[in-house]
Amino acid sequence: MPSELENAALRFRASLLAQERAAAGEMVRAYAESWRRISAELAQIEAQIAAATAAGMAPDVFQPRLPGGPVIDRSPNTFSPSWLYRRSRLQALLRQVEEELRRFAELAAELTEAGQRLAVEAAQANAMALLEEAAGGDNLLLSTFRRLPKSALESFIGFSSNGSPLRALFDSLGAEASQGVQELLRSGILMGKGPRETARLMRRQYGMSLSRALTIARTEQLRAYREASRQVFEANDDVLAGWQWLSGANARTCPSCWAMHGTLHPVSESMDSHPNCRCTQIPVLKEMPLLVKPGEELFRALPESTQRRILGRSTWAAWQDGAMSFGDIVGVKNDPRWGRTHYAKSLREILGAEAAQRYTDMTAVAAMNDRAKVREEAARAKKEAKAVAKEAKTP
Repeated sequence: MPSELENAALRFRASLLAQERAAAGEMVRAYAESWRRISAELAQIEAQIAAATAAGMAPDVFQPRLPGGPVIDRSPNTFSPSWLYRRSRLQALLRQVEEELRRFAELAAELTEAGQRLAVEAAQANAMALLEEAAGGDNLLLSTFRRLPKSALESFIGFSSNGSPLRALFDSLGAEASQGVQELLRSGILMGKGPRETARLMRRQYGMSLSRALTIARTEQLRAYREASRQVFEANDDVLAGWQWLSGANARTCPSCWAMHGTLHPVSESMDSHPNCRCTQIPVLKEMPLLVKPGEELFRALPESTQRRILGRSTWAAWQDGAMSFGDIVGVKNDPRWGRTHYAKSLREILGAEAAQRYTDMTAVAAMNDRAKVREEAARAKKEAKAVAKEAKTP
């Protein structure tokens, strides 16, 4: 059973994630309204193409020629880029895409900064509450705990201001999406895709901006929360031995976070998680036993089917064989903009190409045998059911 300290940390995390989901909901609503305006303009372009086709105009029909071969006969609905790009509505659409996403990026940055502010304020209160829980009612110890001054907390806020890495990411959304839309339109025309199919692909491209914005927002709000908590712990390094990594330790937890779960870190070390990571940390008092059990111990208690699903069949087999340790899963990479982050290594990174391929081949054969066995059992069960039904009908 998790300790009271672990339960408290998980409750605080759940509250933070609920706050993050509320901000995400605002982003999704803003995106939906933005796409509604874009799709209305796109419908006008579709109408232009339909009208030109109905009138038999199809100017500048694009007829590509294979090297050394004949001209490829294209559908009369296929228009060249030059015809479409001369349409004023297309130019207006491309300008609108960039402008809509510029506004969306500004809103996302503002929501993220507001979320960071709330996260940092919560971190101060929650970190102190965790310290009090760890102290277990020791009033003398409680009297020594120190809070961070407000000026120190302010340093975590405004990470999305102009010129910051976070703001640069948000600002890039509009330009990248506009370029992606242009490329989709061009390829849709050249490949002979209809306007509806092109519109569907455009929506997917446009939606990538929303997905990226949500990832950035969640990652940075949680980053601010974790770093503010850590600094509260560091301000109390005279009584703390460090902090322990606490993951969700469930089927949604990634292999890297499973391996990091329960590891002890000095209070001077930041929690270098990955994008969208939901892990948190708990303080460890000096001369206090570690409360969070090692991730491997908890992982071994899971059903084997769940273990394989989390690690992947090949990595799970190599771990079971002792060809690698559980900790070998964790990789660390340095991003010039964001610093150190953890990730789950591939089996190839851990064992090398040749050994990894052996495990891949071995597990592929095992999977085929498993499927064959399931089919045999299903066929046998079906046959037995028929026999029972036939016997039941016999007078």
